[in-house]
Amino acid sequence: IRMAAFIFQGCNYRRLASSVSKPELSVCSEKKKTIVIRSWITKGTLNKDGVFTDRNFGLLPEWLKSKDYEELILPMFFNLDKSIKDMRSLILSQNIHFIIQERYLKLIDYINCIHIGFKQINIPLKNITLKTLDLSLLFREIQLQQGFGTLHISLFYPLLKRLKDLDYEIDRFYYSFENNANEKPFILGCKEYFPDTDVIGYQHTAWHKNQLGSFLGVDEAKYHPIADKIICSGPIYIDVLKNAGFPESILVSGPNLRFTSVHKESSEFNKLVKKPNILLPLTFDNNLAYDLINKVKIVSKEFPQLFVYIRRHPLLNYKELEQFFTEINFTNFEYADEGIIQDWLSNTNIVISSGASIANVETAARGVPLISVEPDNNFFLDPLAWSDYPIKPVNSPDEIINAVKLILEIKQEEKNRFQTLGNDILFNYFTEINENNMKVFN
Repeated sequence: IRMAAFIFQGCNYRRLASSVSKPELSVCSEKKKTIVIRSWITKGTLNKDGVFTDRNFGLLPEWLKSKDYEELILPMFFNLDKSIKDMRSLILSQNIHFIIQERYLKLIDYINCIHIGFKQINIPLKNITLKTLDLSLLFREIQLQQGFGTLHISLFYPLLKRLKDLDYEIDRFYYSFENNANEKPFILGCKEYFPDTDVIGYQHTAWHKNQLGSFLGVDEAKYHPIADKIICSGPIYIDVLKNAGFPESILVSGPNLRFTSVHKESSEFNKLVKKPNILLPLTFDNNLAYDLINKVKIVSKEFPQLFVYIRRHPLLNYKELEQFFTEINFTNFEYADEGIIQDWLSNTNIVISSGASIANVETAARGVPLISVEPDNNFFLDPLAWSDYPIKPVNSPDEIINAVKLILEIKQEEKNRFQTLGNDILFNYFTEINENNMKVFN
């Protein structure tokens, strides 16, 4: 089934690519340096007016243009509600050149990826133990569950070969760095077929202490596919990534390109916000969302004076979420979906969150008291683990109630402490853009 889905998706994308021309080799000219940016394409990235808005790199494409670079965008598509036909017309209307990989790949590349899938599920897993407990069968079950589920990410490797075969001259590769699996074939392809070209990762979002993929093991950096340089969006991440096992020599401090609204004053918010209140910014994960909502419903009975606002993540299934609210009979809330989150934070007394989101850091940076809730049904990914935040993570409804009481009882000098801490977090996690720190991309 997964092989069929892979082939079906490939056919659909080839339909999309069939009318999108390859960038002419004249674009990759000798007079200008050519840069490839590998970035995510999602809702709002491509608009009908032909203006490309990069989700992770923000103004970088336009800034590079102003410095006389030629840019090519290598897109990765996700969470799109457009048809293939609509996507094709949007791409054709953009003000930037795209490398649509299906215009370059050959049938043998797809066959090789399927062959890799077979090799992956046949890697022998034996004698995997936790103390005296043999976990080999559990690991084997997961291996089969994941089999053929990530074939599409292997296509980046042969794509680089096809570009090299066409004599593309690329001076630099940029990609959004999260140390995820899908980055690895891309890095390997860059280093194999463009060995003299720098590969630069940009750490664009939160780094979680409990996410094992964010860390390298002892001596793993010697053979793990890693960028030649990693640009960090705040000074704190230099130490964070160094402690996570990444070589200090490749870590560079740079600007925050993605979450620039943290530096802006909130606009006048038209919605009549009820106060005092609690804001729940939900993450993309259903388990985290349902766990948090269920606990806050219990907590809200203890504080009838606090109104609940819920800000839904765009990747959540809204219909299923509505059904969950009905099942638990939770009605005393309103959605906080409109506007940007900074507008809501300026009108919020307490934020309760399950982690795994940059919203936690944005909340703390605004000086709004934050209660982080460790879920019962998933891992707790805390993006603020690197700061000595005064309110420690909690788990049960009773612990949340105690944290809310503590916040409601704090005096003005304690509120000032949150503001002071917020300024410190803002400085350390979100470096404001200026011409000087943009030079790290030059």
